[in-house]
Amino acid sequence: MGVNLRGHIVVDEPDKAKIFIQEHFILQKTWENYKERLTDVAVNLSYRLKHSQFNISINTSAITDGKQAIRPVVLFTGNFHHDLTTINKDEKLATLCEIVMNWQNDMKIFEEFIENIPE
Repeated sequence: MGVNLRGHIVVDEPDKAKIFIQEHFILQKTWENYKERLTDVAVNLSYRLKHSQFNISINTSAITDGKQAIRPVVLFTGNFHHDLTTINKDEKLATLCEIVMNWQNDMKIFEEFIENIPE
């Protein structure tokens, strides 16, 4: 059972999304200047939580603002995988309902991850 979430941070220019990910999640080393200019960057992280596996992808992307203007963003895509394979058949439905009813807990963890990125 998965709870999937998305969020973004708007930036001024497409390169600023790449720079944000580099500065906040990747140690600068020689890979940065390998052969040619680095054109894009993405990060995938996985955390084992008490109740689930939290996977988060951080990518450069773009959104439209409703007026056809395209805005560059840093896109956060989160997935909380709740493993039901170890739960016996009689308890699965109750556990599934509990996960669905408490999706806000996963949302809070997702939001806290983004809010706690150092400036």
